[in-house]
Amino acid sequence: MTPPAPSAPEPRGTLELRGARERNLTGFDLTLPLGQWIAVTGPSGSGKTSLVFDTFVREGQLRFLGSLSARARHFLGKLGRADVEHLSGLQAPVAVGARASTPHARSTVGTLSGALDLLRLLFAREARDPEGEPLSLSSFSFNRPEGACPACNGLGVEDFVDPALLVADPAKSLRDGALQPTLKNGYTVYSQVTLEVMNQICEAHGFDVHTPWAALSDAQRGVILFGTKALKVPFGKHGLESRLRWEGITARPREEGYYPGLIPVIEETLKRNRNPNVLRYVRSVPCTACAGTRLGRAGREARLAGRTLPELCALPAAALLDACAELPATPVWEALRPGVSSRLERMLRLGLGHLSLARESTTLSGGEA
Repeated sequence: MTPPAPSAPEPRGTLELRGARERNLTGFDLTLPLGQWIAVTGPSGSGKTSLVFDTFVREGQLRFLGSLSARARHFLGKLGRADVEHLSGLQAPVAVGARASTPHARSTVGTLSGALDLLRLLFAREARDPEGEPLSLSSFSFNRPEGACPACNGLGVEDFVDPALLVADPAKSLRDGALQPTLKNGYTVYSQVTLEVMNQICEAHGFDVHTPWAALSDAQRGVILFGTKALKVPFGKHGLESRLRWEGITARPREEGYYPGLIPVIEETLKRNRNPNVLRYVRSVPCTACAGTRLGRAGREARLAGRTLPELCALPAAALLDACAELPATPVWEALRPGVSSRLERMLRLGLGHLSLARESTTLSGGEA
């Protein structure tokens, strides 16, 4: 008896997407076959995450949760719908997310991978300081006061407020938003004074808040940017009239003093916190004291086999792996070598051989991170 011919697999259908507008997707259309492995690839910022997680996964989760009881949905929280015109053929998704690192000015590829910790230990045990000072593990840590460059506090950069970055439109006046940190009501953030008080400051120097920025002299612009001691003014962004309308609050006289200027106030804010709002007006250059290495003198000058730790960390991972093979085969290095090599080899397998251990995490693309 002839066995029946095997039946062809039943078609799985297709996933139809029309008009996806999540984040950087603008009216995106796509048809995908179901029941197959599909890789979504592309350069950073091309919309891979917006397509997979923000569209397919979000909508799939929402539809799955819709099948549960109201009580269960209450405990699972709310999920917004994906911004699409049409989506059919979508099945319940299982999403395995990647644990993304949090970019920070004090983290580097070396700290994220753990390779720097091992190299620090090697240099603390084996390196020699030209000035004969004893070395410790902290000597090679830019995140410890003992090892950080005192000039940049281990950040590797020097920040300065660039006046050009503060100017939004030189054809406009202060009142109309000539400067970037201007609110709709005309208040200039970081000025610490109301628009009315700012006008008094301007009039003391021969202009007013309605004068176009381009029409001001360098000295008059300097008043706004660097302050003046021509008169004392009350501080605060709310005038007396608005403060009197606050219920339950007694309006007290405002503190008076000399207007400090935008740039000194931003610089003081910068010392406390390098937050994104402040950094919009800042240019950063490599620290002149440590040449961007972040380390104090001992940490950046101590040598092992003719190389400093910053020199090794500046090499791409592929070149660093070769350089490590030339280090003396001491008992300490033999114990640490497998850990360093495995981390560097993993970077190479992931296609990250171009990254150096000194590369700051904030400069990495999403894929690199």
